[in-house]
Amino acid sequence: LPKAIRLYFVYHNTLDTTRKASIYAAIIHNREQDEESYASYRKVMELFMEEQLAEGKISRDLALLYETLLEEEVMNEKLAAGLEKALFTYEVTCDMPGLRQLIVIHKALEQEQQVALQDGKALVQILNSEHVLLAEDREGQRYAAEPFCHKKKLLESEKLETLCRNYLPSRERFLIHDCMTGEKEFPVDGSQMANYLQLMNLKQIKAVYRRELQEKLLDWFAAHPDHPEAEHFLQQIDCCEMAEEHMGEMAKLLAGLDHYQELYDLVSIYGMEKVDLSILVHMCSTLLTEEDREEDKMLLAVCVCCFEQKLYDEKMLAFLMKHYEGSLELMKKIWYAGRTFRLSSFAVSYTHLRAHETGR
Repeated sequence: LPKAIRLYFVYHNTLDTTRKASIYAAIIHNREQDEESYASYRKVMELFMEEQLAEGKISRDLALLYETLLEEEVMNEKLAAGLEKALFTYEVTCDMPGLRQLIVIHKALEQEQQVALQDGKALVQILNSEHVLLAEDREGQRYAAEPFCHKKKLLESEKLETLCRNYLPSRERFLIHDCMTGEKEFPVDGSQMANYLQLMNLKQIKAVYRRELQEKLLDWFAAHPDHPEAEHFLQQIDCCEMAEEHMGEMAKLLAGLDHYQELYDLVSIYGMEKVDLSILVHMCSTLLTEEDREEDKMLLAVCVCCFEQKLYDEKMLAFLMKHYEGSLELMKKIWYAGRTFRLSSFAVSYTHLRAHETGR
């Protein structure tokens, strides 16, 4: 940078931010040839860089400033939020005349992004590969932009990306980028479960993608109910709605978390056909506490089903002996089973059995 320009800039520092960024970028580009300018402007450039980043601004010149000057010592949540935006910003240049704006449509997001073109250029946010870039003319006609538009990511730096992730409390753009790598693709990884749960609650996500994620997470948690986030996941979904199509997986998760009353409520609505027999037995055994439980037709039906499959325990058998009045053949089987267990309700069951035989 010529010394005359440097001196002018020192004493007449009234340039706008775009021109300042351009001059600072020139100083950085030529720092090996002009170490004096770089050293004298370093502090001023750092302050300018922080101001621009805090406002979420990005350009080719600012990207160079961020890559060169941004250090962990100055990082905070506000700068991290601006940096996240900058990391996902692309500059799109259009060769076709008569275009008014660009539109970015991410397949997983509800809202489309519209950005006006200025001198054939626009800065857009692109979060992952599953997007469509359109161009719109002055009449409102839309075209696929790829043939005549060229996009370039302005800031690519693994160091800054790591820095940003460490200081950002809510990483919405990173969540969409990391967890939604393709159309309706949610590669479930237990170590990233907290991120999936955050993603599930993002308002920007389309309902169909949210549902897809919930279903995949339910399937994963059903197999891993001891995961620390399992309870958190259960609190964030509508169990009744999910059970309508995924009763088997919901039963496994609820049973794994010992939520047997909630499971019983769902069985009462959707039936027991899709629930593993072993889970039904544990549910009945848990609900049939030592305290006397009043007759419950649904619970009685579940106990009968388990008994007929020869899978039951003493509490279930005692409940059947006390309350079941149906098939004489089945009553006899219950009575003989009770005799084997030497249950205290054996006499009562025998009285019921004799009454049925008399009335036959």
